[in-house]
Amino acid sequence: MTTRLDRLVLLLDTGSTPAVRATAAQQLGEIQRQHPGELHNLLSRVIVHLSNKEWDTRIAAGQAIEAIAKNVPQWDPPEIIKLENEQCSVNETNDNKYSFETFDIASVLQKGKTLLGSAGKEYDLDLSDLDPAQRLALQHKNLKERLGLGSEFMDVDLLDDVDISGTSAPQTIQTQKTEFIAQQLPSQPRSPGLPPEELAGLSARERNKLKRKAKSDAKNKGKEKMRVVEMSGRKTGAETTAPLAAPVSPSTVKVEPDVPDSAQNDGYFNFTPQPCSSKIVVEAKKDNSTNVSDEQSNEWPFEKVCESLCVSLFNSCWEVRHGACIGLREILKVHGSGAGKVVGLTKAENEARHNKWLDDIAIRLLCVFALDRFGDFVSDQVVAPVRETCSQTMGALLRYMSPEGVENVHKVLLRMIYQTDLINSSTSIWEVRHAGMLGLKYAVAVRKDLVNMLLDGTVGAVILGLKDSDDDVRAVAASILIPIADSFVSYSSNKIPEIVSVLWDCLKDLKDDLTASTASVMDFLAKLFSFPSVLEYMRIAAASDPSHSLTTLIPRLYPFFRHTITSVRSAVLNTLLTFLGMNDVEEWVDHRTFRLVLQNMIVEEKKEVLDLSVKVWSALVSHSALPYQNKLFQFTSQHISTWFMIVMTPLGTPIDRRLFFVPEGTIPMDIVPTSAPSATSSVSRRRGQSRNQTSNGNMDESIGHNIDAGMLQQDFALVSVDIVLRGRVSASKGLGMLMSRWPNESLEATFKEILVSCLSSSWASNKQLAAVIIEEWSRSVLDNSGPDYQNPLIESLPFASNISEFMVQMLESEPPSFYSELVTILRRIRGECQAMLNTFVSVGRINSANIPVLPMHVLGEVQADPSTLFSVEIAADLATTTFDNLSAQVSGRSRRSAQVQPEERHSQLQDRKRRVLASIGYYESTKQKNDIVVFAAIAGAVVALRALPPKLNPIIRSIMNSIKSEENIGLQQRSAATLASLVSLCSVADNSVRVNPNEKIVKNLCTFLCSDPTTTPDIQNNHKKEGILSLHKAKEPDKTSSNGDASSDDERLRSQKLIRRGAETALREFATQFGPKLFEVVPKLWTCMRSSLDNVFSHDDRDEVDGILDTDNHIGQDVIDSLQIIQSLVPVIHKSLYSQITELLPHIVKAIQCQYSVIRFMAARCFSTIASVITISSMQIIINQVIPLLGDSRNVIHRQGAAELIYHVVQTMDAKILPYVIFLIVPILGRMSDVDENVRLVSTNCFAMLIKLVPLEAGIPDPPGLSTELLKHRDDERKFLSQLLDSNKLDPYEIPITIKAELRKYQQEGVNWLAFLNKYQLHGILCDDMGLGKTLQSICILASDQYTRAKKYSQTMSPDCAPCPSLVVCPPTLTGHWYHEILNYTDTLKPILYSGNPKDRDRLRPKIKQYDVVIMSYDIVRNDIDDLANINWNYCILDEGHVIKNGKTKITKAVKSVKANHRLILSGTPIQNNVLELWSLFDFLMPGFLGTEKQFNERFGKPILSSRDSKSSSKEQEAGALALEALHKQVLPFLLRRLKEDVLNDLPPKIIQDYYCELSDIQKQLYEQFAKSQTKNTVENDLDPEYIEEENEKKATHIFQALQYLRKLCNHPLLVVNDKHPQYRVVMDKLRSSKSSLHDLENAPKLLALKQLLLDCGIGVTTESEEGTLGAGAVSQHRALIFCQLKTMLDIIENDLFKPLMPSVTYMRLDGSVDANKRHGIVQQFNKDPSIDVLLLTTHVGGLGLNLTGADTVIFVEHDWNPMKDLQAMDRAHRIGQKKVVNVYRLITRGTLEEKIMGLQKFKLNIANSIVNQQNSGLQSMDTEQILDLFNVTDNQRGGNVSSTGGSGSSFGSKGKKVSATKNVLEGLENLWDDTQYEDLNLDNFIESLNSGN
Repeated sequence: MTTRLDRLVLLLDTGSTPAVRATAAQQLGEIQRQHPGELHNLLSRVIVHLSNKEWDTRIAAGQAIEAIAKNVPQWDPPEIIKLENEQCSVNETNDNKYSFETFDIASVLQKGKTLLGSAGKEYDLDLSDLDPAQRLALQHKNLKERLGLGSEFMDVDLLDDVDISGTSAPQTIQTQKTEFIAQQLPSQPRSPGLPPEELAGLSARERNKLKRKAKSDAKNKGKEKMRVVEMSGRKTGAETTAPLAAPVSPSTVKVEPDVPDSAQNDGYFNFTPQPCSSKIVVEAKKDNSTNVSDEQSNEWPFEKVCESLCVSLFNSCWEVRHGACIGLREILKVHGSGAGKVVGLTKAENEARHNKWLDDIAIRLLCVFALDRFGDFVSDQVVAPVRETCSQTMGALLRYMSPEGVENVHKVLLRMIYQTDLINSSTSIWEVRHAGMLGLKYAVAVRKDLVNMLLDGTVGAVILGLKDSDDDVRAVAASILIPIADSFVSYSSNKIPEIVSVLWDCLKDLKDDLTASTASVMDFLAKLFSFPSVLEYMRIAAASDPSHSLTTLIPRLYPFFRHTITSVRSAVLNTLLTFLGMNDVEEWVDHRTFRLVLQNMIVEEKKEVLDLSVKVWSALVSHSALPYQNKLFQFTSQHISTWFMIVMTPLGTPIDRRLFFVPEGTIPMDIVPTSAPSATSSVSRRRGQSRNQTSNGNMDESIGHNIDAGMLQQDFALVSVDIVLRGRVSASKGLGMLMSRWPNESLEATFKEILVSCLSSSWASNKQLAAVIIEEWSRSVLDNSGPDYQNPLIESLPFASNISEFMVQMLESEPPSFYSELVTILRRIRGECQAMLNTFVSVGRINSANIPVLPMHVLGEVQADPSTLFSVEIAADLATTTFDNLSAQVSGRSRRSAQVQPEERHSQLQDRKRRVLASIGYYESTKQKNDIVVFAAIAGAVVALRALPPKLNPIIRSIMNSIKSEENIGLQQRSAATLASLVSLCSVADNSVRVNPNEKIVKNLCTFLCSDPTTTPDIQNNHKKEGILSLHKAKEPDKTSSNGDASSDDERLRSQKLIRRGAETALREFATQFGPKLFEVVPKLWTCMRSSLDNVFSHDDRDEVDGILDTDNHIGQDVIDSLQIIQSLVPVIHKSLYSQITELLPHIVKAIQCQYSVIRFMAARCFSTIASVITISSMQIIINQVIPLLGDSRNVIHRQGAAELIYHVVQTMDAKILPYVIFLIVPILGRMSDVDENVRLVSTNCFAMLIKLVPLEAGIPDPPGLSTELLKHRDDERKFLSQLLDSNKLDPYEIPITIKAELRKYQQEGVNWLAFLNKYQLHGILCDDMGLGKTLQSICILASDQYTRAKKYSQTMSPDCAPCPSLVVCPPTLTGHWYHEILNYTDTLKPILYSGNPKDRDRLRPKIKQYDVVIMSYDIVRNDIDDLANINWNYCILDEGHVIKNGKTKITKAVKSVKANHRLILSGTPIQNNVLELWSLFDFLMPGFLGTEKQFNERFGKPILSSRDSKSSSKEQEAGALALEALHKQVLPFLLRRLKEDVLNDLPPKIIQDYYCELSDIQKQLYEQFAKSQTKNTVENDLDPEYIEEENEKKATHIFQALQYLRKLCNHPLLVVNDKHPQYRVVMDKLRSSKSSLHDLENAPKLLALKQLLLDCGIGVTTESEEGTLGAGAVSQHRALIFCQLKTMLDIIENDLFKPLMPSVTYMRLDGSVDANKRHGIVQQFNKDPSIDVLLLTTHVGGLGLNLTGADTVIFVEHDWNPMKDLQAMDRAHRIGQKKVVNVYRLITRGTLEEKIMGLQKFKLNIANSIVNQQNSGLQSMDTEQILDLFNVTDNQRGGNVSSTGGSGSSFGSKGKKVSATKNVLEGLENLWDDTQYEDLNLDNFIESLNSGN
């Protein structure tokens, strides 16, 4: 069975998303933190994945190594103080290291073998079977040849024999003697053997156990399929006698005390003090020698790992090299400071070793730089993953290198770049230059402290790189100096001219639209020109040489304006912004700059680039309009008309590209876009020229991709209307800015005619955009004039006054009857009308002469008299009057002609009419939308000009229509801004001539805001009082109204959402514009927010509040609307108004106590929004007022309201709630077991969100304003959390009463765990192994809690500790057992046995509350649940709680309706058949914790079952592994499980043996007869593990009948052969002929075997003489339990075996026929009377809970499908108190279906053991910190696969997806590379990771 560690390591490779793999990596790091001694084991498992072919796997392995390394202490060996003349002879491994003194990069390039993609090595022999030492030796042998490193230029070998063998020469370093046992990784499978010294002093049993374990370990390790890297062989120093300072080491050293203290658990014994007694239980300690921490070593813990990775650096497969670089990088980032150091040297000596080690690794990395030739051309630039990652590794290394070492590396990198002395060939190697540049890039970024030393050489290399013929080399070169630009400018100012010149030349030469270096060059330019010294150089250079002026240079940027790559387009604009922000530079702006930027605004699709273009345009206009050089007119006047033509081009009409300016060198905008070349040709063209330097002609500039084709063609299939309109509005805004800076004297002459023409146009878009230009013109004038400018434009400019009057007239007149945009729709209507008329002729048989003739052209299509053109009025008349007239003619003809059925004719005509009317409706709707757009834009212009007419209705109506109906959010926002400006204008004091419309506007907006029922519910439709509305809204989708057609309902809802969005946008615009004066400008808004809350919640009496709400629904709706308004406005309201908002908080707290769930829901939402903004005041109220409501046990509505509020607060505030998490976590945790389901569900979800924030809480400072009392309360809560998350901090529980039993250590720990659950209202499953005393532990906590509650109640009379009984539910066999155990173990509990017939129970029921513990069976709970459900119980304990595994049974439903403060399940086998049973158990304990049954089955059940299928795909296997891991993690803290072999050292072993029997002749005959039937094949398939599927209730019943038949036949033919059997006569005849009977043992081999087993045990042995009998003794040596499934089989054993053949056997019997009240007596009698040889039992009755330690032999005649039942049964004897070895014999009939049953048992055991395993053994091993991850609700579920986090705290809102069983045909194919995988190869990200690694 795979372990959790195996599954985590597997997920590094098989995780279907990077998130899954990263999570697995982090959890591996957690394992290292919890188990420090497992470092080498973990690394050996992870490191193999660094060689994986998959990129994501290698990255995940690197993340795992980083996570592991971060949990290893830093290696810093202590310095020793040497005595005088003392020598320290150490076998210096540094002698085998490379040194820069002897290293020659030229020889590597000349003689080394290049490293390509794979070099065909995938076809080489597999070396994975070699042990690590052999593999390392072979790699060492080949490495020098591959590197080309020979003795002729290198003094030392890379590795010596010592390194290969893994041993070291004797050392004389003095070390501390440490005793340890380390688990070594085997180099090869060996036969298991143990050294004699380990066996000395052990008993025979212990020796045998160790041998078996060693044999098993060797067998398992021999089967491992992974490559193992030897890392546990450590170099340790020899022992000496000289004293040594104690070393500080990351390894844990076990120190044995001389004498164990009596009260400690150190040494060989456990000491457990007993409660209320002076006794101490002393137990032998479990031998845990195999778990001792790893060996203490002298050397760096990662030495061997790095040694192995260094060899892999030169593997011929690029993936292996890449993985090795990743591994080294992650280790060095975290632990580079300790590399090479050893214990036992002085600080100086260690520093020297450290530097040598670093130099060696640096040289190896440089060799990779020199030899690697692999590049990936998948992106628009080459990515060399090996060289990039190698350069990052070099960067991590350089952090720790000495200045001398850094200088040496720098020199080699420069040699690689220049290549002047490296190779004889005249051709330079671009890959080597590229690698050298990458190394420089990281070197200067990491070691900025050495910039003075590195700068000169680096600058020269950058200059050379920028001139390089290879574009990728140029790209890296341009990025090298960006991080140190300030140092470059300061220290290498003499190089500025050359660098700047080269950069500009780069831009001049870049012609390819896929050029990689463009963005880097521009970014570097922009960075440089932000320094004054560079600008000064430009001035000087321009003065001497005009070619160096900005006027000449900046146009080189122009070809990149419409570059294919978005980052390049942004870089151009950012560079221009940098130049525009410079003062005192020569004028470089001209008409080309303006044209290109405006064109950018027209055609740019990316919003961020568009916004940047507007910003650049604004800077351009401001720059050119400076007072001392107003050149704006000069640059732009000639192009105004062209720009207006472009902007006013109707939407959908292709833009005339001839109007566009195309700079020289740009890809031309062809009318017909040229097709893009294939990727192959493009890459080969670019690479061919740059790599081979064979430029044999100019590049064809016409080849390329035009990114603006969709915008220029106005193809709405490629680009949306909204994006096109956004560009036009932005360009219009730009033209408005231009007008605001235009000289006043020529303003009217330039713009009036154009604007009036556009406003008068028949095109709606022209009217709209002209109005936008005017509006932006006015706004820009105001912005340019400053905040004090109040004079409107109409007073200073006649042009503004004239055009405003013109627009006011447009607003006051009727909308135009037609827009040119409607021509297309009108043509379609004409076509529909003509088709309708034609139908009258063809179907109605009307003479065509009577059909009216339609005009040929439609309105707007040609210039003609409108009366002669087709219009929508004509269409409407045709569809009504004309249609009716023609229909009458058709009716008259139909009576005379019967050729066409009247119904069909009528249907066709009506269909045509409907089409016409639908088209007319669409026409009118489109025209109305155009009206809204046009009039809103004009109103915006009028308001901006401040030219308000006397009557404001036209303006207000136009704006409000847009706010209500505009679908384009950008235009809606413009209307909102216009409305805010209008309200501001109307609020001024001198505006008394008009009626102020502001109050009405605000009132309407508030009404609009609350018009959407999906966000503002209607109280009339939500009259429900109890319940939590948030749950229903999450569970159910939005429901449309049931009235009318569904499409009309959808349209209505869509309209309501638009209205709400517009109103919210407008009100938020008010809050933004008016700021602190919001409620002064619009006081009506404050009234709408507050008045209804004051009216209702100013009363303190709850009943009075409810009475007010009951009187009128409108009052409640007003409250809801006010809460909605507050919620919408608070996020944008000014801080100065917060105090007014906080005045409303007490009202909102009262609202969550309201009787209507809808008001509580709105109050919770509103409060959460306020809390996210005004946090301190809100959280104070939550802590002081809301949390107490959460614990109000008397009023469920208060608890529901408080829980809902906290849920919304947590959800809304997210990380802001961190300082207050500590106050909320415990109250919410307590409500997860609330009696109300709604409170439970919402609390579970709330806890799921809170618990994830707990790890971050400790680092948050105290929130301001908390009282001393609250701070103390917070400290108490923190103590709880520390106990919850770290079990070591848990206070031991002292049992306050006397327990009349000796508690063992594990039992005391179990009581501690139960007390922990009790204290914090948690619930759990005590699933200790059978026989470990679950009953005793439960009685301890029952009695302790009863005593504590009674004591507290007598002191405080608090209702939360009022006396109430506890309930114990168990199988009827155990009721008497529980009763006697309680009386035996404690004197403080009064138990009552609630049993008998209904009359007896009626008599007992009134007395229940007089007792402390009520014991009853599950059947009685089911029968009396109506009465029991009304009782409040303290504890509800379910013994053998797996009885409720099926959630659909009446017993389970009854048990789950019991109300109890604490719920506990006892079960040795919580999972018996499938994981769905665990859901039912937790549904009793913590409903909702594992989601609904359906969610649980989808998330866990189905994936786990599918993964067990041998035919399952790897994705199904992964889903199953993820599901199993997630489920185990989720339930881990709530299950406590200990196994007997782990805690009972004095318990003898249990030996299970299978005893095979052959079928008798009669059984064979019957079996063969059945085998011929079809049923047999069906049954075989059902039992075959390959065909196991989820149980289906609809399976044919005959299959189960057949199974039952086979089981009976295998046991005894008597069970199946009767007079109804088809073979009855044949069988009886055969028996008569052989003179035998069915009762003879010969026909039942199992009885023969049973007899023999009993005789072997000395049971039933008969002697011939009386003396022999007396000599044999009065009792047998062994006593047996015989289990059968069927009572009938017990009868056969009794009547056919014991009575006739073994009369001396004394036996008792326990089955369903024995009264439940008598069963306990039989058990006690059997245990006390050793003369009883055998107890016959059925598994169902005798297999649960009984203590039968009197027996030492267990025989199973029959077997249960459920393995747990057999395990339970055999452990009746193998439990505390057993002194003998327990032998279990299972009688199995060979070759029958019975063997398949045993196979099915193994499958079910695997599942159960995967979920409940040794990690549940105690609070310490549970790692309760995992509770942080229990409730992770995944947001992104991979289609069909289980969630990676798996935990489902959610009871709603998360739907599992069905796991498809279809196999993925393409599963084995390699995934195509994606350039997003290279995002981690980024300098900024790398530097950030370096800093985080500190």
